[in-house]
Amino acid sequence: MDKKYCFIISAMRSGSTLLKALIATRPDCSDFPETPFADYNIVESDKRIIVLKKPPGFENIEYPELPAIEAKKIILIRNPHDTVRSLKQVFISRNKTDSVFNDKEFLISYWYMVYSNIIKKKIMEDGNSMVVRYEDLITNPKEETSRVFKFIGTDFPEGTDTYSVPNNYNWEWRKDDGGDVIKTLQVQKSNKEGLIDKELVAFIQSDKDIQFVLNYFGYYSNSIPECVI
Repeated sequence: MDKKYCFIISAMRSGSTLLKALIATRPDCSDFPETPFADYNIVESDKRIIVLKKPPGFENIEYPELPAIEAKKIILIRNPHDTVRSLKQVFISRNKTDSVFNDKEFLISYWYMVYSNIIKKKIMEDGNSMVVRYEDLITNPKEETSRVFKFIGTDFPEGTDTYSVPNNYNWEWRKDDGGDVIKTLQVQKSNKEGLIDKELVAFIQSDKDIQFVLNYFGYYSNSIPECVI
């Protein structure tokens, strides 16, 4: 069987666990825990489409480093305000009191690093890449997943808004997710959506580099959270 590969490229807290779980509902798509893209050739699966994702840590400034193979690339992006807020919430819940985890400029620079690297490396220009915005995924899951399924070439392109618990590993923070929302097995907005950090919003709006990245990934032409406009 000829294998096809799909890499989900994203920052942490952007919905990569959710998207991979939704893709794994297709009978011909794999369901692995977080796996570096470079390990594509050592994973074992009887599925035709191998899907890998592993968001970078703060220290991985070269991300994404992609193997020289033909593969579909899904650029998964979430607006920087909600990404930063979600990162802070996770660190607080895990008693991470180091000042770096509470530094909003540091956290947003991480978001910027990931997506500006994608632009610099011209990943979107190879004809094998697509963008999925987290906001679109949770608002219109069946439409967005159908678009994803057709892009990666699964034989089961009907969209879905539900998924299953993986049968070969557990969702865990820093391995996958493990949060309460993902465990509902239903696409839904967090009950903390809508909380606005006005100081962070002002920073995002005043930073031309951040605005360029947002524009590149289509945020100005879609319905998105007001805070990132």
